[in-house]
Amino acid sequence: IDLISSNYPCTAVGQWWGPVPQRDAEGRLMKGPEGKVITEYADIDVVATIRQGNARIDLFGECKFTGAPMGFGALNLLISRVRSLKGGYNVRYALFSASGFTDELREYAEENGILLFGQRELLYKDEMPALR
Repeated sequence: IDLISSNYPCTAVGQWWGPVPQRDAEGRLMKGPEGKVITEYADIDVVATIRQGNARIDLFGECKFTGAPMGFGALNLLISRVRSLKGGYNVRYALFSASGFTDELREYAEENGILLFGQRELLYKDEMPALR
């Protein structure tokens, strides 16, 4: 959270946790025997509101500090959690991984404006990714 608040013009920064609806493989809401939507508690590691000029950017981030490079699983999980939140957002996604990222995720992130914070960025050895 400090990395984001000290490098981007944030008006708010923190974390989020709460209930989100469970979805099946096709993205449909899952319901219990009584017809009620099944929820689970989930968290989003980084939630920040950033101002760039007159634009508001809502940054949502997932942190994984494991021995393996981060892949699409973490991004897909983050996207599904953010989609479950109520409200209209100008969404940008950020991924934080001390072990780096798969080549496929790196390429996708570059093409789609997803911010990647690897070991060098986390240690302030490289410039922070630009918001687009």
